[in-house]
Amino acid sequence: LNMVRQRKDGDSVERTDGSKPTWKRLPNGSIDAHDDGSRVSELQELLDRTNKELAQTREHSATLNARVAELETELANARRELSRSEELSIKQQREQREREDMEERITTLEKRYLAAQRETTHIHDLNDKLENELATKDSLHRQSEEKVRQLQEMLEMAEQRLAQTMRKAETLPEVEAELAQRVAALSK
Repeated sequence: LNMVRQRKDGDSVERTDGSKPTWKRLPNGSIDAHDDGSRVSELQELLDRTNKELAQTREHSATLNARVAELETELANARRELSRSEELSIKQQREQREREDMEERITTLEKRYLAAQRETTHIHDLNDKLENELATKDSLHRQSEEKVRQLQEMLEMAEQRLAQTMRKAETLPEVEAELAQRVAALSK
């Protein structure tokens, strides 16, 4: 705002813009009457300029206030967006940790599965080996049983022959006596 200032000596009035008014003061402090019209005109001009500057300042202030409100709205939006981004980041970090934990569990389960598969394969191999051994032993057992049966048959036959031989041996003295009698009868 431009304001009118009086000098201490009262001779003239100086404006803040450095220009001098066209009217002068009288020694009693009043303004010369013939300068009254020019003074009113100049004061009106000063008032108009001041009002214009005031209006411009108000307009500029309103613009600045609107811009501040706009910036505050943008700041609030940015804060909300930042808050959402932080929440999303926290959620993504949690999901990432869960994914890593799940991958670790899967890896552990895969290792366990492979170990169980190896053990199962080993057990199947061992089972096949035992089945082969059992089949071999079963075959040997059947062969042994067949040999035992054959030996028993041979034993029974030998026992029968022995019994026949024993019966013949028991009748042998009678046969010898009879033969001796026949020989004796023939020799007479």
